[in-house]
Amino acid sequence: MQNSISTRDHLLRALALSLFIMLGSCSQNIERIERGNGPPPPPPPFASNFQPGTEASAEELLARGTPPGVTGEIRITEELAGEVGPNAALFVFARTQDGAPIAAKRLAHPTFPLRFFLGQESVMFEGQTLEGQIDLQVRVSQSGTAGPPSPGDLLGSCADNPITIGDSQVHEVLIDSRQ
Repeated sequence: MQNSISTRDHLLRALALSLFIMLGSCSQNIERIERGNGPPPPPPPFASNFQPGTEASAEELLARGTPPGVTGEIRITEELAGEVGPNAALFVFARTQDGAPIAAKRLAHPTFPLRFFLGQESVMFEGQTLEGQIDLQVRVSQSGTAGPPSPGDLLGSCADNPITIGDSQVHEVLIDSRQ
């Protein structure tokens, strides 16, 4: 009986010490901010191939990724080029052979032609990997939102479908139809 009481007392003391340390650190951060020092700077953004001291455009970020993956270039027909609205966003999708989406990227205010790399960083569900063969599709969402296509959205796919992940080709995707 004596042993269980001392173990319990030991655990309570350890808990009290942990709380004291945790609260002490919080008050130091509050004092630091109150003195005008402000919080520490946020960590740098994570992006594949990030080079410190360089700024990347949205198009450059779309072209980066974590291999293995697939590289492509998106073009749009002359007929549809004038229909990309001011709030539009481009979605690049990889779908498995049974049609399920496995990876996606989004870019607001796209300009064409546009080079991209779709890799492991774009996989939609934890535990999945981008491998084997996929179908590559794109959609210009006029509202800028994800979800099913809406009237007025612009669609395209790759003539090379199905594509093998990790090949060294640049696959052309043509936006040539309207929802």
